Amino acid sequence: MRKLRKGGARVATKAYLGVRPAKKNVVGVCRALNERVGRIPTYARHKAVVHQVNQVLRGWAAYFAYGTITPAYSVVFRHACQRVRRWLCRQHQTRGQGYRQYSDQYLEATLGLLNPAKLPRRFTWAKA
Repeated sequence: MRKLRKGGARVATKAYLGVRPAKKNVVGVCRALNERVGRIPTYARHKAVVHQVNQVLRGWAAYFAYGTITPAYSVVFRHACQRVRRWLCRQHQTRGQGYRQYSDQYLEATLGLLNPAKLPRRFTWAKA
């Protein structure tokens, strides 16, 4: 990141770690998850659903792997869990939201759903 001074001289600025994803970006990834899961038919295997969701989560988390991200990551992870639960309930034709049958721990440990908050973060470019 560089800024221009009067006279055209460039001055290097320091990296800023206080940034976070905008609400518009969080809503965008939630919509992307809705589209991906909505397209998968109920006769598909649950590994296919988790794989599709993990692709979106991993890409989004890699793009926003700087700054204050924990609140945004938790919102996105909750939404991803909710979408996978809905799909599982639709597949098994069960009533309700599926929180009892498919807890967050079950989705994460057994099915392999990716939790973006637990991904390693690297700040090789940042200067604190």
